[in-house]
Amino acid sequence: MMIGTAIPSSVSTNVEGEKNYIVKSLPIPFKTIALSKIMFSIVLYLPFVIVSNILFPALLGINNFLIISLSALLQLITLIENSLLGFLINLRFHNLKWINITQAVKQSLSTFICLIINFAIAIIPLITGFILGEKLYNNLVLTLIILISTLFTF
Repeated sequence: MMIGTAIPSSVSTNVEGEKNYIVKSLPIPFKTIALSKIMFSIVLYLPFVIVSNILFPALLGINNFLIISLSALLQLITLIENSLLGFLINLRFHNLKWINITQAVKQSLSTFICLIINFAIAIIPLITGFILGEKLYNNLVLTLIILISTLFTF
């Protein structure tokens, strides 16, 4: 859920503003520019993903390699998916006419749509945890929840 709260690629086109014709006039293919905007989001969040994959299993006392590796895989897939989805949504719902940079970043429709999608995806494991209650501490149940979440993000 935290990965999807503020994806920089969901506002990358907005930040260019009305001066986006400069970027379009550069002799750089659109594919290269798009990939750099997506990779910026991934590189920005990747250290936090790595640290959380080291700290959380250690703090929670989880020593099952399958659970730790599935959790890391889920976070990496979610990070890549959110970066790509944010960029694609920003291409569709861009806001190039703004007075203050806050309008381009915090008040854009693309940011809101990405945030709502990520909250909807994050609620699934939360609801599953409430339904299963005490059984959640079972390694098999935890593995199944992570597998279902991974499959749902595809």
